[in-house]
Amino acid sequence: MLFAEAMRRGLSKRARTLRKSGEMHNFLYNCPITGVKVQGSVLMPVKPDHYVVQNCPACGGFHLVDPDTGRRPSEKPNEKPETKR
Repeated sequence: MLFAEAMRRGLSKRARTLRKSGEMHNFLYNCPITGVKVQGSVLMPVKPDHYVVQNCPACGGFHLVDPDTGRRPSEKPNEKPETKR
């Protein structure tokens, strides 16, 4: 068995365990590149006003996102998330 395949199986088993235990928190945020709303996941608990790195499925890049609000550091607190048309 290849190392990558073994790691993938191990990670998917860990992800299933986390989902069952309720430690995962899902949230929505907007990709700044495509403007698409995507779902992020993070292990709980996360301290308030802390950002987590998310691998964006819409653009393939990485973004810093506050899981409580779905906002990036560049967005102001009262500002609506950007959406491209």
